[in-house]
This record gives sequence, C-alpha cells and structure tokens, in this order.
Amino acid sequence: MSQRELSFFEEYRHTVKFSLDCEEYTGVLSINASQILNLVIHTDKHDLLFADEDRVINLPIICYEIGSRKTFTLHQSELQRGGQITCRYITTGSLLSNDIDQFEVHLTGISTWFERLRTTEITDTELKRNTAIDKFLVDFTYQKNDYSIENHRYVSSPTTTPTEHLIQIEDCFIIKKKNDKFTLREVEKLTLEIRNLFSLLLGYSLSIKNLYVFSSSKRHDYKSIIFSSIIFEKIPFKNHHDTLCHYNNVSGWELWETIITNYFKVKSFRTIWNRLVVSFSNSRTEIWQYRILSVVVTLEMYCEQESKGKGHKLNRAKFNELRSQLNDTLQTFIESNEFSEDEKLVIDGIESVITNLKNTSHPTLQHKYDFLMSKTSNDIKEAISFSNSDFDVLKRLRNSVAHGLDYKTVIDGEITKEVQLKDRLLVLLMYFVFRELGFSDTQIAQNMSKTFNPFIHNADLNKRARDKLAGTASFITLHEEIDLNRFSFVDCLVIDHDAKSGQFTLNEHLSYEIKHNKRNSGIADVRDFIRSKLLQNIDFEIEYVNTLYLSSGADEKCYYGAIVLTHK
Repeated sequence: MSQRELSFFEEYRHTVKFSLDCEEYTGVLSINASQILNLVIHTDKHDLLFADEDRVINLPIICYEIGSRKTFTLHQSELQRGGQITCRYITTGSLLSNDIDQFEVHLTGISTWFERLRTTEITDTELKRNTAIDKFLVDFTYQKNDYSIENHRYVSSPTTTPTEHLIQIEDCFIIKKKNDKFTLREVEKLTLEIRNLFSLLLGYSLSIKNLYVFSSSKRHDYKSIIFSSIIFEKIPFKNHHDTLCHYNNVSGWELWETIITNYFKVKSFRTIWNRLVVSFSNSRTEIWQYRILSVVVTLEMYCEQESKGKGHKLNRAKFNELRSQLNDTLQTFIESNEFSEDEKLVIDGIESVITNLKNTSHPTLQHKYDFLMSKTSNDIKEAISFSNSDFDVLKRLRNSVAHGLDYKTVIDGEITKEVQLKDRLLVLLMYFVFRELGFSDTQIAQNMSKTFNPFIHNADLNKRARDKLAGTASFITLHEEIDLNRFSFVDCLVIDHDAKSGQFTLNEHLSYEIKHNKRNSGIADVRDFIRSKLLQNIDFEIEYVNTLYLSSGADEKCYYGAIVLTHK
C-alpha cells in the first residue's frame, strides 16, 4: 500500500486550492505528524485573519494540489485567527467512505521482530528464502465494541538493476470492527493502543509508520490517514533478540489471545503502563533526573492501585476521636507557648498533617511498596534483586526533585548507579506488566534470559536466580569436594551421574580429553567425541548442558557447556 501513503516520519508541504464557505482559496498544507496539521490560507480578508473566535468547520475540506493530481481531505477542522486552519486528521483522496470497518497499521520494528534471523539459501540454480510466518487472529472487546486483530505480511522483490534485486518484507496489523463502522477518532484511539501494546511487549518505544482505512467490501479502495502523534526512533532496535519477548515465544506458548484480551480488559494498561512507552525511548526527556522520576512515578501509581482498599483501618469513631485528641493536644500546646513567625509556619504544617491524616495502614509510598512486594513471589524478587536500599535511593531522588532540593548521587560526580537502579526498577515494572498480560513467572524469566535488551543487561540482575526460575540451567552438587578454581568457566566438564545412588562426580579424565584432544580429533560434536572414548557395552546417556551451576562444598561456579554422563 505504498503508492498513496502518508508517512508519519515524513514532512509534506503542498500548495493547494480548496473551497471554504462557498469561496475558492489557495494555501499551503503542512503535514507533519509530530506537529499540528495545518493549512495556511493565502488571503487578506479581515474576517479570516482577525476573527473574534475560532470556528469549528463541520464539513471535510478537500484540497487539490496545484500542479499535480494529488488530493487530500481535512477532517474535524477549526478556523483560527491569522487565516490558519488546523485539523485532527488528513486522508488521501477526495471521498472517504462511510463503510470503513477495517484499518491497517504499520509500526516501526515489527517486521524485524516477526522476521527474526533467516538466511537465504543459494545453489547453482536457485535462490530460496522462506518468508512464511505464523498467523494469528484474535477477537477482543474494547469500550463495549467487538473487534478482531490479525497480522498480515507483504513481500516484494523490486529490481534495481538486472543483476540487483531487493527482498522487502513488511509486517502489519489489520483491525476489523464487528457489526459496525469505524469513526476516525476510534481508529486513532485503537491505533495508539496497538502501538502501546507492542511497545510494552517488545520493550521499545514503537512509532506509527503508516495507517490505512478501508471497507472490507472494497479493500482496494483504501485511504492513507495521518494525525498528530509522538514519534520515537525510526529504527527502535536492530535485531529481534534485542526485544524483551521474542515472537517465537509468544507463538510457541500460544499466548496471542491471552495477551490481547488482557491488554484491552485490564484498566492499568491505559492508566499506568502506557507511561512506560516513553520511558523506553532514548530520544525523550534529556534531563536524567526526570527520566528516572518518570519510572518511579509509574511505580508509585501501581503501588497506589494495588494497595487501595487493602490496608487496615480504625473504625470511624476511634479514628475521629484520635484526630480530635491530636487537635486538642496541639491547641493546648499553642495556647501555652509563644512562637516566632517562622515557628508559626511549622505549627501550621503540623495542623495540616493532622487535618489530612489518613485512616489506613498504607499512608505512604513506603507502606504501599512494602504491600506490593509482599504479594510478589520470592523467586522473582531474588531474580530481579531490586533491594530495599535500591528503593531508598530512588525514593530520595524522587523527594529531592519533587521538593526542589539538591540531590547527591551515590557515586560523587556520576549518575551510573542511579541509572542502573532505574533500569532495575524498570525490569520490576515490566514483570508486573507481563504478569497482567498473562505470562507466568517462568515465561517472564525465560524472556529475560534470552534478550539482549540494554536496560535488562544494565540492571545487573541475579543471573543465577533468573536461570533457576527460567529452567535454562542445571544445578549439580558434587558428591566429592574438588577445587572448582582449577577450571575455567569455558571448560567443558564431564560430570558422571550414578542413576542408582543419584550422586554426581567429576570425570577428570574425560574433561582433560575434551580440553586437550578434541580440537584435533576431527569430531565436531562433543557428545560424539565422548562416545568414542567409552566402551561400547557401557549403558549410559549423554546430555549436553548449556549452563551448569556446579557446587562443591561451600563453593559454586557457573560453567558454559558441560556433559552429564548418566550411568544406568
């Protein structure tokens, strides 16, 4: 759908002619999604330049570019002082059907996420590339209306020269309204929701690239549409493994319906979690304190939501009596003492505190945070390792910014620690996001263990606890103590496992053989190399372990690549 598109990343200026109040005018139409869409009228008419108030224009304004056949239509426009018309939406073409029941949205990064890493097979006679992708179609309800969403792929191979060809892959989403038609406002709201959903799922600030509306009965008669929207990086990430959640995980775990249903059902995605979309971006909020504060405020909002109505209260009579006695005590103190003007300000503050006293066991952020963490699994808390001292640092920064006070960084002259704690808190918040989307703790840990996302890596998570929860590592305790420091973390160790006794011992001979003799053996697979060293009549099983946490006595060490040899 590229031939009549309006890109959210491009800026357009067209000299156009149009009709307003049955009179013909010319003007300059400026289309830029990151600014207000506007049409500046070429006129010296006093009533247009110096109108007493802005005027809503109910009918669409059709603009014809002078010198070409391009046509644009302005919707929901307003005539303002200075001879300028602003509008909420611009569509291509002159007529917009009243039968629009579908729209197609293209987001940055989505094609990279869907495509992952695939190679092209080249032989003497053929060039092959598999472009197939798993499809999903999910029905969902949003604001009492029924819709469906599905993914769609366009593949083309334009020829630049007879010997140069490109393969272009573009993935998008098609949203259909059941038993009714779309309004443009509805298209805008749902498009932004889809952008926010996939921004949260991928862990990056995605942007709208292109948007098209059409009728299912006349799909070829589509219109490109644009509206003002925040624009982030054009290339949010380079590789699919940079994302928080890989596409093949969502499909393999069959979570599409769960994710989409929960997103549109759970209110917090529109009141709290949508704030994180901006937090992912490196191009917004250059002041580092505010970047951190935005994440802390999101935590505060979620703590408030989760703790509201969950605390303990005094019965109303006792609480009123307590507040009354506090007021009486303060008044007695005031009457029996004289105060300076500065001291009176302190007394006024104490009176305000008593007046606003809350009848709850969760009166502060600290109490609300403690309540939230009490409901969070110990395995997740250990894996993310966002400690109470981490919370205290960010809370101190929050209070400093909120009250206009100077903040002293943990490391003098550096913000390295604060940024790391912000990223660690962001990981904790993303855990809550993924839980509300429908992921299990194990699935979330697996996502974290497979991603190259920068804020995940900068957070310095507890890798051992994460691997244990994700089930991506083996944990073995040796029956006999050895010095683990004799071996490098990249040494491929062989561990003997006695199936009858359940005991594990280090096979030093085979471990030595792998380290010193496998490279020159001509055997590529380490398991085949081990088999070549064992007698044929021995009953055993060989398992290759990618990550092994090996314990001996009080020591534990992580090894990347090991063989577990089970003797039956």
